[in-house]
Amino acid sequence: MKSNLPAFAGKLPARCASGIACLLGVWLAVVSPQACAQAINFTTMGSTSGIPGEGTPTGAHLVLNGKNDDPGWMGIINITVNSFNGQTVSPAQTVPTFCIQMTVNINPSTNYNYVVASLNQGNGGTLSATSVRDLTTLYNLFYQGNSASKWTTAQAAAFQLDVWKIVEDPGNYSLTSTSGKLYITGWNDAASTQAASWLATVSSTVVTTNTNGYTPVALTSATYQNLLFTQYIENHLVPFRVEAWPGAAFLGILAFLRVQRKLKATC
Repeated sequence: MKSNLPAFAGKLPARCASGIACLLGVWLAVVSPQACAQAINFTTMGSTSGIPGEGTPTGAHLVLNGKNDDPGWMGIINITVNSFNGQTVSPAQTVPTFCIQMTVNINPSTNYNYVVASLNQGNGGTLSATSVRDLTTLYNLFYQGNSASKWTTAQAAAFQLDVWKIVEDPGNYSLTSTSGKLYITGWNDAASTQAASWLATVSSTVVTTNTNGYTPVALTSATYQNLLFTQYIENHLVPFRVEAWPGAAFLGILAFLRVQRKLKATC
């Protein structure tokens, strides 16, 4: 069988080569990109930025498929992440999320086990390519930050409105046109104005990379509300970040080789 070891390993005795193979295996395991579909446990908190989904202003409604379908809240859903990918997050981190689905519930002050998946797996894997593209652009252009304090009330509500519009009505960028599946009536405030402005930009722009190099992902559940999550937070919740491993593994290999040189006579 052809060896996958570097060329220099073949010149070393078997014990040394097998040791290097083991270390290289560990190195490859830790520097390989983490796959999505990883477990996450979190507790929902009260939403801290947004507006009621109905009656602000009086007579305002979200209309889905011709019927008033007002959510209880439009804005940030804060979650406190307790563990990620089997590792305890200590101290637990509180971060903002947004609802992907309009008609699925999630309860406050409740503990959940979800799965972190690629964005196209949100909404039960039914998101169109247009929705995924536009959600990514919306996030890359207008996601205000990984703390609720970075969002105004209007921005949080506008972002949530746009997420629902993009999911429910892919390719339609008007929140007031009754030709769409989802539109708003009786709304004329800062949130609806901001949402309309952002949608207009998304309709004419495709931005695939955030300035920080991250992309949005989905927190998925077959039973409860799917949530828009930020990969930046995902990558920074793990106690020992993957980015730190390549250097550590390389130093480990060098240390191993130094020991082997000292034990050359018995290796």
